Amino acid sequence: MRTPRTRKAALALLGVDEAALLTVPHVTPHLEHVMAGLRQRSLPSDIFYYLNASAEADARKVLQVYYSVKPSQRARIPLEAFCAAASVDPHSILNAVVSTVDRLNRLNATLRISSAQPDIVGKTVDMAMKDEGHADRVLYMKAAGLLPTPKGAQTLIQVTQNASANASPQVAVVTAPPPEHTIRRLSERLNAARGLPALPAQVAEPFPEAVQQREDAVLVEAQGEDEDDQEI
Repeated sequence: MRTPRTRKAALALLGVDEAALLTVPHVTPHLEHVMAGLRQRSLPSDIFYYLNASAEADARKVLQVYYSVKPSQRARIPLEAFCAAASVDPHSILNAVVSTVDRLNRLNATLRISSAQPDIVGKTVDMAMKDEGHADRVLYMKAAGLLPTPKGAQTLIQVTQNASANASPQVAVVTAPPPEHTIRRLSERLNAARGLPALPAQVAEPFPEAVQQREDAVLVEAQGEDEDDQEI
């Protein structure tokens, strides 16, 4: 098969036309921006390099269509055309590429840390062996568990929290009865103390203990006033 010389001919290889491309979102500019940033850091900057490292089902579908075309024919075919031919949303390809870039960079950073660990430890030991390597010796002894690690801060926080919890006042909530009930009850008790007729009977309602004590105090004060009047 001859290499297609136009974009239209290249799209015809996949059974996609320009009208079909207008119905799908274009993510190539975003991916090219991401790849440019990777290129500046001397990292792989090929979109299909990351698609090959992705396990997403949509990525595998697009790759299947991509590799069905000869390498000489792929240059004129945009990524969105491969997505349209595979019936895949280009946004899922954008997400697959970005997540793969992040995953591979994290793995690469972990690998670099792990591979550099022997050299860093060796350098620390070499510096600790010198007379002026006091800080390196302290660091080495802490890493080796030869020096105790202070835990006072954690203990202080727990003690402070417990002390604060114990010092918190306990507030008892007392619901006051309606004013007319309190007035009636006081009137009945005062009438009984003075030998006056009682008010018409009504259904008694329970009162909180705090309210009862307050009423007793009022009654005692009233009785004291009566005794003073009798003495006069």
